[in-house]
Amino acid sequence: GCPEYTTTATVVVDACIEATADNTGDICSGDTFGLIGTATRDTATFEWTDAAGVVVSTEQNPVGLVAPSVPGDYVYTLIATYDNIDSEAVTTTLTVLPIPTAVITNANATICTGNTVTINLEGLANSTVVISDGTSNFNVVLNATGVGSYTSGPINADTTFVIVNATSDSAPSCEYTPIAGSTGSSVTIEVGVPDAAISAAAAPDVCSGSGTSIAVQ
Repeated sequence: GCPEYTTTATVVVDACIEATADNTGDICSGDTFGLIGTATRDTATFEWTDAAGVVVSTEQNPVGLVAPSVPGDYVYTLIATYDNIDSEAVTTTLTVLPIPTAVITNANATICTGNTVTINLEGLANSTVVISDGTSNFNVVLNATGVGSYTSGPINADTTFVIVNATSDSAPSCEYTPIAGSTGSSVTIEVGVPDAAISAAAAPDVCSGSGTSIAVQ
């Protein structure tokens, strides 16, 4: 028969690498955030990209990244590399929350001394708006359509109501502070006692029991 034949073979096992991706949590529009990466190889290198494929960072755990200005969900992808071998791409989704808005919709007005006034507000649904009359602060919770109002007590002097801030009901809570003097950030209510004077009588001299007309202005 045939002679026995023996040979050897070398099997090369490539080093496998796995990665995980996470982020520091939901944030408000314009705030900063961090990405968190792990790999099964200590000396791995890292590359983070956004949904458009743009490289965001080559650090394992980048921090101080500025969130997109438009609220929404944003996906970031991580690939870890070891010995020229790439891990499978893993992703993490960052949720960017909206900054609330708030405006006073009243126009400046004049009321009688001692009357009340209703301040109407519009802004981000379910947010809390703090307004001030210069002495006290008042909280107004906007409804699901973003509308709310505050009715004052009796007003006896000219009063300016201003928006102090607005806070969303999200977690984390996002806050808005209007620029002083900006449109819708305040309303001025003037008060006064109505006055009138008799300007003329149709017949200044009348007989007892008769009547006349009197003009008042």
